[in-house]
Amino acid sequence: MFFIFLSQFKHSEVLYEEQTPIKLIPKNNLDYSEANISNTDFNLPEIPKPLPKPEPPKPPQEDPIIKIPPQPEPEKPKEEPKPEPKPEPEKPKEEPKPAPPPVVIPAPAPKPIPKPVQPKPIPAPAPAPKLSPKPSVPERPIQGDDQEGKIVDRIILGFDNKPIKGKFRNPRKRQTFQSDIDKEIANRNPYVNDLGKLVSIEVTDELRKDNIKNSLSITNRLLPQVFDQLSGDDAYKNIKRSNLLQNLIYRFHRLLNSPNVVNFLTEKGKQEYPQIQKDFIENPKKLSEEEKRNLRYARLINHLDLSKFNKLSAQSEKFLAEGLTTDPNNIYFNENGEIESHSFSPLINTGQQQYARDNSTKRTFGYNSYYGRGGADIIDGKYPGWKNDDITDLEEYKKHGASKADGITVSKLTKIEKTDQGINEGIVVTIDVSNQKGYEKAKAFIEALVKEKKEITAYRILHIGKKDANQRFGDILKVLPKKLKQLDLFFETKNTSALLELEDKEIDELGMFTKGYPNNDSWNFNPFALKKVAWVNTIDYNASWNDGDLPYSRIVFDTISFDQKDKDLNRINDGLRMAYFVRNNEKIFQGGFGPGLDPDHKESGNSYPTRLDLSRIESIKSLRGLIFRDEKKPQNGERKIKNLKLYNNSLEFEIDTEELNEANFDVFSFSLGPPRTKIEFSNGGITRFLKVVFKNGTPLNSTGFSNLNRLLDLASDNFGDREIIVNPGETALHNQLKGIEKRIKIQEKNDASINFL
Repeated sequence: MFFIFLSQFKHSEVLYEEQTPIKLIPKNNLDYSEANISNTDFNLPEIPKPLPKPEPPKPPQEDPIIKIPPQPEPEKPKEEPKPEPKPEPEKPKEEPKPAPPPVVIPAPAPKPIPKPVQPKPIPAPAPAPKLSPKPSVPERPIQGDDQEGKIVDRIILGFDNKPIKGKFRNPRKRQTFQSDIDKEIANRNPYVNDLGKLVSIEVTDELRKDNIKNSLSITNRLLPQVFDQLSGDDAYKNIKRSNLLQNLIYRFHRLLNSPNVVNFLTEKGKQEYPQIQKDFIENPKKLSEEEKRNLRYARLINHLDLSKFNKLSAQSEKFLAEGLTTDPNNIYFNENGEIESHSFSPLINTGQQQYARDNSTKRTFGYNSYYGRGGADIIDGKYPGWKNDDITDLEEYKKHGASKADGITVSKLTKIEKTDQGINEGIVVTIDVSNQKGYEKAKAFIEALVKEKKEITAYRILHIGKKDANQRFGDILKVLPKKLKQLDLFFETKNTSALLELEDKEIDELGMFTKGYPNNDSWNFNPFALKKVAWVNTIDYNASWNDGDLPYSRIVFDTISFDQKDKDLNRINDGLRMAYFVRNNEKIFQGGFGPGLDPDHKESGNSYPTRLDLSRIESIKSLRGLIFRDEKKPQNGERKIKNLKLYNNSLEFEIDTEELNEANFDVFSFSLGPPRTKIEFSNGGITRFLKVVFKNGTPLNSTGFSNLNRLLDLASDNFGDREIIVNPGETALHNQLKGIEKRIKIQEKNDASINFL
């Protein structure tokens, strides 16, 4: 289907509605390649005409120049001797000369155009090497003469402290680091726990007899107690209902079932043996097999001659030569009546042998035993094997102030059995500072002896702090000789700050004793006080449940303390390293729980003081900057603490945001058992509020918030649920602290309201 439309418009008008004339450009060089359909030629570009090929440039026409060939320079005439000057005639007047013709300057000959010099490429500068931080190289331990594995002879203590010759394989050398030695935090006379492995001992008849005696100790004690139960015709009934009798029969049954048993019977037993055997075979009582066997055992045991059991089996002899003895609880007798055992015990107890070694070699007044001294011997200054004579009244001491009435006495100790090792006699000065006259004279008395170069083996200072808990005895310690074999200190108070006066004194043996509770947590010491102490007496430990009569005992220290002198963090870190790692194989640095399985080489297994007292350093507010890990032996890990004591002298404990961000409170342990982990203050319960202040515009970061929460929790005995105080104007800090669900108090100037209790 089509549709035809009729219109009054012309064809051209239908195509374009606008009644404007068609605008065409009358040119034949328009470019329609990119034109749109339109009735106008506006903006159509012209096709560019091809440019004429450029003609090579004509050489520039030079003006005709008369070229004058270059002439050689005339030779300079040789100078003739100048005639003597004559009087000059008058100069005629010069006539004007015509102007010279213009000189035509020849054009310079065209120089050849030099080829452009290609510049040498300038090498790009090498990028500067990136300075990445060098990984810290762990310090190598000192490679000294390690005697590990070497077999050496030693004397050890056997049964009843009798000396025995033994061969030991030396243990490996303990690691030491030169930096620790340079800082004097290593022991100047290194202490070793490990005595080495016992390889063999010399078995003598005496040792053999002692071993047999020890093996039979339990059996010989029990048999006389059960003879009555093994007598009579009804003995088999007692055996059935007694574990003790069954145990005895087990020990002897191998021999009892052997024909050799007759050789171990008494004379009466030998006479009755045939009848015992006959009754067992014929069974006249018509007993069961078990009953008649037990009846026979009972009758035979009742006639055993215990003196005839005097021989060890071949296996027991072999083990004895290796230092192992039969266990009295597990012995039995074989068919030959020889002593055997299901288990063997080391002849030497490691702990006992260590005490025995220290008693004989570390003590100034040594003795051969692993036992420590009792409380009475400690306070009286007595030692096993030593004779004690009072020489106070000798003029050489009396002239300087020695007097029993004033509490200054002098004794001479003499060893009863002389020895080639150690000393055989020594002079001991005892000063009782609870005696006011003795306290006042002590310093001058010691100074006089030192000036006179009097040889004093040991000083003993008694009753420190008994009259006054803050009694100054640092002045007394300060005047002690620079080198001293032994020093014993007896404390009545837990104020031990004066010990730091010993820092630069070489002391071979230091004893610290008390008649109070030796395990009280408040006992503390500064590690630097022991810097040059070779050995601290930890053997003389005595404990008692009788509160009214506590014996004198060595003190157990579970708290490390530092003094104002130690305010430099590097020094504190050296002290912590000394106590936690470098000398941690020594018992004095092991807190209340003692050594691990390998105290010389695996310090991580040793106990250590878990409390830290920084309350004598006013500037310290946290554990910021303190190092609790072993940086030289990373395998030792990190030490954790249970208690921290800080200095404070007001109601508020103030700490800033920078300090909190780096407070290092993650070293607290909550898994070391009771008591509760906590932070305390030097003024006790007087501290009631926590004040947080901005420092250098530093806000609290996430670690700071964690440390703040831990501070609030560990010091809850002081802070409780009270507000945190902030300074006025510290709006940002105020807003930050809102996130810890704690009330915030803005402290106004002279605001006394914070003093509410």
